[in-house]
Amino acid sequence: MLIKISQIEPDQLTDLQMTELLFENVEDDIENGDLIFVPGSSKAVQYRLPIAVQLYQEGRAGKILFSGGVTWEDSSLPESHKLKEKAIEQGVPEKDILVEDLF
Repeated sequence: MLIKISQIEPDQLTDLQMTELLFENVEDDIENGDLIFVPGSSKAVQYRLPIAVQLYQEGRAGKILFSGGVTWEDSSLPESHKLKEKAIEQGVPEKDILVEDLF
């Protein structure tokens, strides 16, 4: 799907179109930064977390910021806290993780 953001009509997007819009064709500018921002979603652990952890481990940024306050059916934790838990399991030190419960 190739569509300009200005042409998006949110109430007419299918689940597949939303998934493609949020998770595919994201380009890396190869720049280092202060932190890696990971917005929460129902698929963030599957799609966004592995890339964030990889970038962190490559030294591209010294902190990861997870956001998201929604608690999905498959978890007792809000998105941001689930992402934090999974990042720690993958070797990211807790001191380098920030959490914001926005949704």
